Amino acid sequence: MLNVAKRLARVSEDFYHKSVNNFLKHDFPFQIEKSMWNYVDDTESADLVPFIMNNAAQATNSVFKTHDRQLAVNMLAYEIDYTYKEPFYVELADNAQEFAKHNVLVHKDKKLIGHPDKRLLYYDSMWDICKLYFTEYDRITDPHDRLWTEYTTKDIYNVPEIKKSGEKKFFSMAYVHSLMHPRNRFRAALAEQLCEFAEDGYMGTENSRIMPNNPSQNIIDRMNNKLAGFWYPAADEYYQNTYLSIYVETITNSMHEVRCVTEKTFEPLIKGNFILPFGYRGMIRDITEYGFIMPSWINYHYDTIADDEMRFQYFLYEVDAALGKSKEHLHELYLSDKHILEHNRKIFYDRPYDGFYNKLKSRYDLLVNS
Repeated sequence: MLNVAKRLARVSEDFYHKSVNNFLKHDFPFQIEKSMWNYVDDTESADLVPFIMNNAAQATNSVFKTHDRQLAVNMLAYEIDYTYKEPFYVELADNAQEFAKHNVLVHKDKKLIGHPDKRLLYYDSMWDICKLYFTEYDRITDPHDRLWTEYTTKDIYNVPEIKKSGEKKFFSMAYVHSLMHPRNRFRAALAEQLCEFAEDGYMGTENSRIMPNNPSQNIIDRMNNKLAGFWYPAADEYYQNTYLSIYVETITNSMHEVRCVTEKTFEPLIKGNFILPFGYRGMIRDITEYGFIMPSWINYHYDTIADDEMRFQYFLYEVDAALGKSKEHLHELYLSDKHILEHNRKIFYDRPYDGFYNKLKSRYDLLVNS
């Protein structure tokens, strides 16, 4: 059993200074195997000292320093961006040595699985948190206090019966925060395309948020007043009234070769929809490697195209092709392929957690005990 400092170490004086409980707001990876960890209030007695540093310059202002028997753990598995690639992670790990002789950077970029630099540790945080909240919600301690799921209730992560009313064809949450980011340019273009089919689907926008099951006023206010930083799955009706989820994933830029599947994909798969996503080249392959099955009536060949703009254009062709089918035809396809939806849901119950304890324990033994 490893001792874990029960708060995020501050890299600088102004970093997370407003709350001494910020670790508990971020600790879901530890929730899954909570019997394996021993939380300690005294940082000096901890084996693992969690912190968050996403800027190398922060290291020079560090207000803490670990000793030789400690492993500092940079919890960047909470974050992902197309700029978060190998040189960036290595630089952060190098700079962290100013205050931590032994440190690991926990990330969720599939491209870096098995990286020779043992300070870079892959952890599939998105799979684990989706599996945990949807299938074992009661195991979580105070989920309503977690940063990403504040004010939440169990009903929000309900797994509904797979049935389709035939009322609409598609569902899309096309939130566009800033056109400066590549994914948001694609999201804006997708939203424009989907407007042609507006009567056949549900579309979430910045001005019309898609709400979860039975949201409290706190959740409604949070979703209406904040661009991002929360995860409240869409209400069951949006999935039971549609056949297809069409969306742009978090990572869309193939040039940087960052690879990560997020809740944007896992949510419709467990809620019972077929998916038509746009992301980085090879994302469909990564999705199927979890064990998920894609329907044959959608042509996912666009996923193999290297050029982002061309891949997106071919993706839009498939959007038009799918939504060009009548509701009656989509319902027939749903009935013939319902076993795919059931199989994909079953993956969440059968596939194990990626697991955090053994990964950190092996790195602790390698970097500290060796």
